[in-house]
Amino acid sequence: YLSAQSKQCLVSRMLSNIKTLNTLKKKGYQKPGKLKFSKEETIIDLKQYEVSHKVISSKRIKITGISGKKGLPVNGLKQVKDIEGIEYTSARLINRPTGYFVQIVCYIPKEIKKEEKINEILGIDFGCETNFTLSTGEKISVKIPESERLKKLQKSFSRKQKGSKNFNKERNKIRKEYQKIKNKKEDNANKIVNKLCKYDKVIIQDEQLQKWHSGGFGKSVQQSILGRVKAKLKRKDNVIILDKFLPTTKLRSNCGQIHSEMNLSNRTFKCDCGIIEDRDIHAAKNMIWIYKNVGPEQTKFKLVEMFKNIDKSNKIDKSTITSMKQEDLTL
Repeated sequence: YLSAQSKQCLVSRMLSNIKTLNTLKKKGYQKPGKLKFSKEETIIDLKQYEVSHKVISSKRIKITGISGKKGLPVNGLKQVKDIEGIEYTSARLINRPTGYFVQIVCYIPKEIKKEEKINEILGIDFGCETNFTLSTGEKISVKIPESERLKKLQKSFSRKQKGSKNFNKERNKIRKEYQKIKNKKEDNANKIVNKLCKYDKVIIQDEQLQKWHSGGFGKSVQQSILGRVKAKLKRKDNVIILDKFLPTTKLRSNCGQIHSEMNLSNRTFKCDCGIIEDRDIHAAKNMIWIYKNVGPEQTKFKLVEMFKNIDKSNKIDKSTITSMKQEDLTL
């Protein structure tokens, strides 16, 4: 069924993947190991519209190499077929556990209607117990655990003989369950990112989520959508990312004190200056303060350097900061 053009696209994609792995290996980000043959390919590129593929109607699509004048029956084309001025470009034929899908890239004319923007700065603190804590005080938690059906299938799959028909059937059922969980996570992540990016500026910290796995929070991170939301926010133009070593939770910006002995079990931030506030909300507000008064470009300096040029109206006690131990001040 594969056309010469689709075969060429497969080879080009494999070469690109190998180059990417080589780059990641050189930079020390990943250790890919030995390359092996792939048993199956789940994505076929359809490069040219009206040559490799063509939308015939709101229910059918024609793909080169697959016989049939009427084309293949497809659900969901109604959402784009009737849009005036739409342009179809490249596409992909994808084989997922839940069925075959056609992913088409379309250029749609921009709508005149503009989205309502909130002219404020929003700070977001990431966490395991509460996934997203906003500087406004709102808390968002999304946890999508493995279903009971998936656990039963995995138990049944472990008893099957490798390579048998029942082995392959059970494996496909497990893939379908994982696909459903993935779809749920993706849907929730898109809704949250859409809600957060309505603000003029969004401030987040570059949290090391991979280290949270090994720190005893593996299950909480796996069932959450922290990584998906972080990756999507990073691609937005209005998102500012602060350095991961900034003491956003331990710092009290009003008096300049750093509470170095604050443990994860302490969910309330208390300071000698009289402030008593939720730990996560306090961290989210500190992100906004650092962005406004210090700037994200200075986050790798020592804390003393950070506070040198801050206006006196911020009530920072510089003598308190200078008298602290040097090891507490180094980020």
